[in-house]
Amino acid sequence: MNTRLFLLAATALTLAACSSDEGADSSGLVEIRLTSTIEAQTRAAVNTQGSTLAEYEKVYVWVDDAEASTDADATLYKAVTLTANNHNGFDEGTTMYFPTTGHSVNLYGLHGNFTETPTESSTDFPTGGIAFSVVTTQNEIGSTAYTNSDLLYAIELEEAPQSYTSLCFYHMLSKLELAIKLEGDMTVLASENAVTLGDVITDGTFTPDKTTDPDLTYERADMLTAGTTTTTMNLGSVVSTDFTDANIEYNEAVIVPQDMSGKVLTFTLANGAKATYTIPDNTTFECGKKYRYHLTLSPTGVTLDSSTISEWNANTTDSGTGSITMTNAIDISKVTEDLTITRNTILYGTATTAFDVTVEESVSELVLKDANFYGTSTMTINSTLTMRLMGESSISTGASTKPAITITGGTADDEHTLTITGSDTDKLTVTTTGSSSTCINSANAYSHINITGGYITANASGNYSCCIGGSGNGESGNITISGGIIDATASGTRGAAIGTTNRNSGKNITISGGTVTATVTISHAVAIGVGNQGSIGLITISGGTVIATAVNHPAIGCGRGAYNYTSVCEGITITGGTITATSTNYNDCKYDIGIMYANILYVECGPITIPDDIRSTIYRNDGDPARIYTYD
Repeated sequence: MNTRLFLLAATALTLAACSSDEGADSSGLVEIRLTSTIEAQTRAAVNTQGSTLAEYEKVYVWVDDAEASTDADATLYKAVTLTANNHNGFDEGTTMYFPTTGHSVNLYGLHGNFTETPTESSTDFPTGGIAFSVVTTQNEIGSTAYTNSDLLYAIELEEAPQSYTSLCFYHMLSKLELAIKLEGDMTVLASENAVTLGDVITDGTFTPDKTTDPDLTYERADMLTAGTTTTTMNLGSVVSTDFTDANIEYNEAVIVPQDMSGKVLTFTLANGAKATYTIPDNTTFECGKKYRYHLTLSPTGVTLDSSTISEWNANTTDSGTGSITMTNAIDISKVTEDLTITRNTILYGTATTAFDVTVEESVSELVLKDANFYGTSTMTINSTLTMRLMGESSISTGASTKPAITITGGTADDEHTLTITGSDTDKLTVTTTGSSSTCINSANAYSHINITGGYITANASGNYSCCIGGSGNGESGNITISGGIIDATASGTRGAAIGTTNRNSGKNITISGGTVTATVTISHAVAIGVGNQGSIGLITISGGTVIATAVNHPAIGCGRGAYNYTSVCEGITITGGTITATSTNYNDCKYDIGIMYANILYVECGPITIPDDIRSTIYRNDGDPARIYTYD
């Protein structure tokens, strides 16, 4: 059932001017009498303004003659102000009547926290838009801050005097329901501002359409435009003893529909300590929908036990759309043998022995929270996984041909992607020292690496090694960087900082954001692209800051091949970003971007496409213009 609130426009029957039927006065006018109700919810959890309008809430109603010959003649009543009495009715309001012509009417109703309050009899229906906002402090269950913020719209067309009219109000904004549980030493939240949600848009414009079908979600969404005012919202801090139906309590807030990716919930304890939960990427709050989060605060951080998305007034279960389970926390200081992870998990602590971690296909989220692995530990990921960084974590391996972190298991029908994310202060250091090894490795053409955030330092010191990408006789997938800080250094010969090398065949490298520093410190290696004897797809840079440095190979492009193995790059396109590209050895390498020198044997590089206005902004680290290979 759609999220809606019912207003019953009760019209009495009349047959003649002298009729004594209830609802008709002595002149035969038929009164429009309004009562209200909201569709009931079956779940027992708190649902403020879920079964009736809260007492004293104001509703503004416009009534048009549905059969008037012109728009100018249609208006019967403007912004009639009604006050809810919390008993499915109204205690105040102007008496309204159907037209004496017997025509049917169109009814439109609004409720919300409007910047300018509609004035009865003078405010026209706001077809040009009406500004609204939500109250930034909604920290009490059932408060007027919440109920006032609840933007509602009702529309009912061609209602005749001889019928009862159900005027259905729809929730136009989004609802956040937050259940909080404390564990361990996390016993008491602060008395004030204990739970906040940062960087939230709190205003917007609602442009009601008199002809819309509010049952269609996209038509409701089209009437909303989020504003530009962002602030920190103060939310409720009621704590649940557990998340069973009998004991769970939800803190509620009305939120303007918007992209919520990366927005942070902050929890402050009575002792001043803070814990945070970052809303996942690709999370958008939509109009008329409810977003429910169960969060557990413990000494290891904030754990997402489940999240659900549903229609605002629909029954919600914890198996609803968008469910994420995060109930497993492992202290790696206590791990003494290889570890297999089968559900969403947080890893924390400092290991005292080396072990290998295998992440199974059932896992979609892994959090590294100050997790520091010991010795030659490795991690193999067999699923599409989001790796969230919290604090400072590290992993390293010294074994030859053995990557530190590997994304694998993808197929043409089921491609896998490792997405690494976090803030710029959440760090991951990955180190390999063995030959032909990779710090963050894609193990086949259908397993991809996607970096959207975090501060990642990758150091590969072995020969034929790669920091991010692939190495060895095999294939690797796409490398995509759209955010974060990446510092990748390859110090072994015939390697690559970002890309592929040592007869490995990789797909595309795409950089659209973030700060990327890619460095190779020894000969026969490329910073971004193909190292010695390998192949790569397209290298595309459209944004971000990129600093690429090599020795006697191009900083960005294709390295040397051999008589029995040709190095290949399908092409290079640069359309944006701030680029510094340097090959430090002028004698051996004539170009900073592209290939080593013209007519080099055993090298194939596709088109190099860089618009003139971008080309002129690319420099070497000594301040000279970058040397970019151009085909004759």
